[in-house]
Amino acid sequence: MGDWGDFGNMGDAQGVFFFGYAKNFDLHGRMKNSPKSSIDKMPIHHLTMNTGHVTVQQPERTGSATIKILKPLVKMGTAPVPSFSKWHFKLEKPAATWCYIEITNPKSEPVVFGVLAWEKNEAEEAWKAVEELYFLASDKMAEMGFPESVLAHSARPTDVPWLAVILTPTAFLANPFNLLWLGDFENCLARTILHVEAESSSD
Repeated sequence: MGDWGDFGNMGDAQGVFFFGYAKNFDLHGRMKNSPKSSIDKMPIHHLTMNTGHVTVQQPERTGSATIKILKPLVKMGTAPVPSFSKWHFKLEKPAATWCYIEITNPKSEPVVFGVLAWEKNEAEEAWKAVEELYFLASDKMAEMGFPESVLAHSARPTDVPWLAVILTPTAFLANPFNLLWLGDFENCLARTILHVEAESSSD
């Protein structure tokens, strides 16, 4: 696939992927004989850098209809957010196995910065990139008087794929409703990126 730009359904899946097909996977959870083809089926470790909160998002959480809608937008690299057309997302892929994510509000102000990484070998490089963004954001938030509870320094998830997101001051000052749908959209977007990457690796 190459670079894709310049820059759900709810469910409580209980290990169908791992328990039902364990014999086809190595100790790192990768499909034998096809290292990249399974990344779209792996849980995503979603970390909010500001708070240190981590959720594990199973692949079944994002419906196939959602992925179908988002896939052409991901390939474009930048697009309006479906159902919230005044909001936009932008992707940048500086390496083959991780990418930047940015979501902006109707005023074109950054609300979320993030990095999605899906290969362990380059996860450290991806983590350095998101840490750099986080230090800039947290310094600004500290100057603005934000409490320590949203200025945590999080540890890197040990498993890939992971999605580390940073909420900017604009996010905390906005309508709380936006934080609800933004978190869900971040996961849907990350899952779709993994689908696109998996398809590319099988070409």
